[in-house]
Amino acid sequence: MNDRVNCDGCAYSQDTPIDPNNLTAARMLTCRRYPPVPVAMHTPQGVMIQTLYPMVTKANWCGEYLDSRSVTYAKEGGA
Repeated sequence: MNDRVNCDGCAYSQDTPIDPNNLTAARMLTCRRYPPVPVAMHTPQGVMIQTLYPMVTKANWCGEYLDSRSVTYAKEGGA
């Protein structure tokens, strides 16, 4: 397993689209380890509820890290 337990090599992370209005912004990843969660967003029209996946950076540490090699090992009958 990877000795750097972070989101960069995680099987559950997915790149987000590049923001054309802010090309210098850090690239974020979407963590898809768990289902999206409801989030209340305050707008001028009131409160809007959306379901969102957590946004993480590539350097974030994860307590449930699983790299692509581990997924392959599990699918091949590993413990």
